[in-house]
Amino acid sequence: MKKNLLAIIAVLAGTLSGAPEIRRPDVIPGTATVPTARYEKFALTDAYANAGTVALWLRPEGWNNDDNAWHFFCIQDSGAKQVMLYRFPTGKTRLLFKVDGKNAAELITEIPFASGKWTHLAFTWKRRGTSNVTEFSLYVDGKKVKSRVNTFALASMPETLRIGDVPTWNPKSKFGSTLGRVELHDRALSEAEIAALAGAKK
Repeated sequence: MKKNLLAIIAVLAGTLSGAPEIRRPDVIPGTATVPTARYEKFALTDAYANAGTVALWLRPEGWNNDDNAWHFFCIQDSGAKQVMLYRFPTGKTRLLFKVDGKNAAELITEIPFASGKWTHLAFTWKRRGTSNVTEFSLYVDGKKVKSRVNTFALASMPETLRIGDVPTWNPKSKFGSTLGRVELHDRALSEAEIAALAGAKK
């Protein structure tokens, strides 16, 4: 009995230590709930330098992909180290990881954002073993749309990560977006795991 109890405690401890940070689990595709806050702020540790995943539901409010303005979905607070996901006024969306002036990785695609329509966005990064190589991937509605391998590793991460779409971040547009379930994992989720997140309706 005692041995079984210890085993259960060990399993729970392992699960909790690797548990993702999840915000707004009650605002999901299909609901009309609009959150009072327009973004979520996450504190990052250097544990995220080796691998991680950001996943979120986003619903444009009043804008489509032809909106001639910027929309920032993920930004950071510290200058040289950047993790950013944002949409250009041209309609292209860019994922950027920047370590310094010399080392940067970017993935660019076009996402058919539409007002009132939920889109699931996710991106991952993963260092390959002890090598100085990191793989970056971008997912839209559960499908990988871009991936690349860069010959540098993320030595550290920005101190904070802000996820959302706040009108003050994109002053040329009067429109923002509603956030759904936002998740931050300290590992790179698999394609199947991200597809499951995008397919979940709670």
